[in-house]
Amino acid sequence: MSGIFGGGPVAATVEFLTSGVGARELVVPDAFTDEQMRRNRRVDITTINSQADIIHILPEWPPIVPNLPDPVLPKVYSIKLMEGVSGAGLFQYSFVVWDKTAARAGVFDYRGLERSTGADSPFQGESDWTDILVPSTMTLERFAAENNAASHAKGSVIASFMILNLPIKSVVLSLGLGFLAGSSGVGVFTLAAGTIKPFNGD
Repeated sequence: MSGIFGGGPVAATVEFLTSGVGARELVVPDAFTDEQMRRNRRVDITTINSQADIIHILPEWPPIVPNLPDPVLPKVYSIKLMEGVSGAGLFQYSFVVWDKTAARAGVFDYRGLERSTGADSPFQGESDWTDILVPSTMTLERFAAENNAASHAKGSVIASFMILNLPIKSVVLSLGLGFLAGSSGVGVFTLAAGTIKPFNGD
């Protein structure tokens, strides 16, 4: 430790000058007691022409853990109902799913059987875009690949909405103003072949 913060290497760079001044520069003039005489027999050490580097003692920094992996962030997808029709116990809806991270989108068909039908219009127009977070490994090709099973329910409070239950997660889509007495259904949610294209929201 002395080799790092001082000791011999530092002392070797210091020039020492000795000079006897006890008789000329008395601490206690007219010393009488032994204690007073000892104080006059002092040795003063003064350093001159020091060539030693200034020693800075650094604070203790927290240990650095190398090669920490970057956090894996989820992708942002957005989904939108484009149009749909229902009747006679059947329904068919068309959705666009947008991979906002990769700037691609694809069309997904959702078809199945109605479980219940209220005072719902047989025709359904566009919804708003709804963002969802998906795993970073998700692709549009795999978005509905897990047995493709899906279900939905529609209703209204002030505005109408659709709850779409996908294999990846549930999504609430706003259908705008309007009254729905409520309907629901189960079906399959599949990617329409050849529909994935570059898309940036325009």
